[in-house]
Amino acid sequence: MLDGKNVLQTQAYGAEARGSLTKSEVIISDDKIGFPAVRKCDILVTMSQEAANELLKDLRETGTLLLDSTSVSGIPPTDAKIVRFPATEIAK
Repeated sequence: MLDGKNVLQTQAYGAEARGSLTKSEVIISDDKIGFPAVRKCDILVTMSQEAANELLKDLRETGTLLLDSTSVSGIPPTDAKIVRFPATEIAK
């Protein structure tokens, strides 16, 4: 936003915010944002196995999947670039 781009953020929480699937979307665009939801994301960050299983379908084929290797052990087949990092261990 400080660079003059249009920015939109939304979130969705399960019945229990702690321990259930949550999702947050951020759109950054040079153009006007015409639809307030991500259709296919360029980058997907997954911090749990449930998120990886459920949300991988929303990632572009040429996208990048960042996953918490502490919590995500397997992912469905994908052509996306995969970057694993131990986010939970680093946070501890």
